[in-house]
Amino acid sequence: MFTTGLFVCGSTSVLFGFLNLSPDGATFVGLCFAVRIAEATGAASFITASYAIIANEFPGRVATMFGLLETFTGLGATIGPPIGSLLYKFGLGPEQVGVFFLSDCVVYVVAAPLLGYLCDKYSHAQWFMVAGCVCNFTALMFIGPSPLLNLEPAVWLTVTSLCFVGLGCALQLVPPFNNCLAQALDCGFPNNFETYGLVSGLFASAFAFG
Repeated sequence: MFTTGLFVCGSTSVLFGFLNLSPDGATFVGLCFAVRIAEATGAASFITASYAIIANEFPGRVATMFGLLETFTGLGATIGPPIGSLLYKFGLGPEQVGVFFLSDCVVYVVAAPLLGYLCDKYSHAQWFMVAGCVCNFTALMFIGPSPLLNLEPAVWLTVTSLCFVGLGCALQLVPPFNNCLAQALDCGFPNNFETYGLVSGLFASAFAFG
């Protein structure tokens, strides 16, 4: 499942880049939907499998390893936007656009493994998640900024707020998987690969649905 999912996701990602060569109209739209659906299926397969593999291979350090996995996810999100900003021209200029996209991803990359370690050591996943919600809510109020704050938009304010969004996302995304797995075992589910796969699938589905 992991290998097949990677192959399907990677192949369809490359194929999506060539859809500009397809005929216009309904054919183009249909191919876009078909390729993206296939890509999503591949992504769901390897992501679900990767979570289950982590739980099976590192039973005592699930949150730590999950945090490391999210670090590389964040690295992909960090590298992609600067490259894209060099390929396209925006009103802000590619450098500024890159900084906007980089700020939250860099914080996420740094925070994810640290939070994974803390979750494994202290087992307070709920408090980490609540802190993440508060952090994201506060940061998003300042990105606009909200009319309630009576502040003028500024680049430094947006970048700082995005940094806190990255921290909030790490607080919200790293602890839940380990907590879900622990709750499943406490409810009587067997401590085996099937349970890891079930929890992984539910977690990935809930994340994608959100």
